[in-house]
Amino acid sequence: VKRDPDARSTTKPFGIEFLEALDKRGAQLTEAVKKGATFGELDSDGFRNVSPFMRDGETEREILTTMAEQGRLPFRPWETTGTAYWEFDYDGLRAEIASKSG
Repeated sequence: VKRDPDARSTTKPFGIEFLEALDKRGAQLTEAVKKGATFGELDSDGFRNVSPFMRDGETEREILTTMAEQGRLPFRPWETTGTAYWEFDYDGLRAEIASKSG
């Protein structure tokens, strides 16, 4: 959604459209693997992380807790509409919080 918020503005986080797309992509990948498709090699350490910080469970908990305390989540847990909010650079915000937490 982040790549094109206007085109995907009606896509709700974990809404049916998202889940259907996720299911479809999973089926495509499963079929590709069955047909022998291969994918890019992992780094030599076997770890792939696109974030500039460690993404273990504890770090993720700290990041999401801080974002919630600051009211800067891409969703509002108390709303039942599933509306996504894109007013922040969430990747940058997550990296900033992670760097401060050590």
